[in-house]
Amino acid sequence: MIRFATLASGSSGNCTAVWNEEGLILIDLGISCRRIVSALNSLGFSASDVSSVLITHEHVDHVSGLKVFCSHYDTELCCTAGTRTYLDDYGMVKPFQRFREITYGEPFSAGGFTVRAFPTSHDSRTCTGFRLERGSGAVAVATDIGKIDDEVRAFFRGCGLVALESNYDDMMLRDGEYPPSLKARIMSPRGHLSNSECSREVARLVAEDGVRQIMLMHLSDKNNTPGIALVASVAALEDEGIEEGSYRIIAAPRNEISEVLSLD
Repeated sequence: MIRFATLASGSSGNCTAVWNEEGLILIDLGISCRRIVSALNSLGFSASDVSSVLITHEHVDHVSGLKVFCSHYDTELCCTAGTRTYLDDYGMVKPFQRFREITYGEPFSAGGFTVRAFPTSHDSRTCTGFRLERGSGAVAVATDIGKIDDEVRAFFRGCGLVALESNYDDMMLRDGEYPPSLKARIMSPRGHLSNSECSREVARLVAEDGVRQIMLMHLSDKNNTPGIALVASVAALEDEGIEEGSYRIIAAPRNEISEVLSLD
């Protein structure tokens, strides 16, 4: 069985837990070590249970808790060479940190999972999504992604659960307080995925790939709400004629532990 929950999700910090009977993996450490430890305790784990941490990219909302957490716990960090170089160069990890450099598409084992990394389009040195498999179950996680192409879709195929960014509502962003340069960055193909873009992909995932559970991730606190994001995706699913009871979709909360989703 695979279990999945976010400890935090949004522009102020990101951390996700994925576990099975053999091990526990975290994806990103973008909140404080204290919050991570407390959240893991709430889920019945200690921080020492974490076998590996998968890092998507170097932006602060994904790595702000990295140095302190790894100073207390001897945890393997799994990331691309580009991300590792950035973390080393800017002192964002402890000296002699234990790394595993990963290559896109090449499987590796961590925490009882077979993991495959894939590139996502975002304005960082490299940005990575992950597919985690155990037995017949598979989960894909893709946050901080400005566009979805066929290469990314290949990693979604066959997953029972997809966690996908639904960052902003188009109208809220256009009419909001951000300066034009920041709006342009967010809306670019190397920025973030809008509710409308995410909803189209969600409808495709359920209609064509048979995905039955969706977690909407990394919602903006200024330009989105969980209700607006959910309405957009549910409307797209209804437009495809997909009955509500045939899927499950939730929006990850910003500063709280999400509901735990399970795959047999």
